[in-house]
Amino acid sequence: MKVFIIRHARVDLNWPKHCDVSTFHAYRKQYDEAPITDISPIFNITLPKKIYISSLPRSLATAKGLFGNREFSVMSEIGEVPIYAKTRYRVRFPTWIWHVFGHFQWFINDKCQVETRSQTEARADTVIDKLEKQNEDCVLVSHGLFMMVLMSRLRKRGYHISGNHHVTLKNLDMVRISNEPIAESR
Repeated sequence: MKVFIIRHARVDLNWPKHCDVSTFHAYRKQYDEAPITDISPIFNITLPKKIYISSLPRSLATAKGLFGNREFSVMSEIGEVPIYAKTRYRVRFPTWIWHVFGHFQWFINDKCQVETRSQTEARADTVIDKLEKQNEDCVLVSHGLFMMVLMSRLRKRGYHISGNHHVTLKNLDMVRISNEPIAESR
């Protein structure tokens, strides 16, 4: 089985440089609904016909931009990891601090996050179980943090990963995952 995971295209939304927690949450909601920037179709690579997308609009828009008007299957489990800023105080910080703080809370399994890291890992395991049960080559159009968790869980199950799988994934980065050994060049 081969799985190609593609991170969605860049979202066309400019975050404010500084914000308070309520503004951060408003922009998170806008981010989930905002359009993507223009992308070009993929012509020079052969990919499987089965394409799964998350339930967020940017995943569908990315799939349509890359593959045209093909049939896509929604798999809500490959959706974004919801990160929220939590504080009791009305303070303004640079927006990147809210992102880092929310990701840190998620990482340490802080219950103030809607989904903890353990829950995200369990969700990734559910996705892998579904893919293994269907045992067919496919494409997943997903989201950065979830992709990182999914790749980690796949590695633990012995899958081989090639392509860009560094600490951060840029928009439209693609990773190839296989349960077959990848030939090494000599």
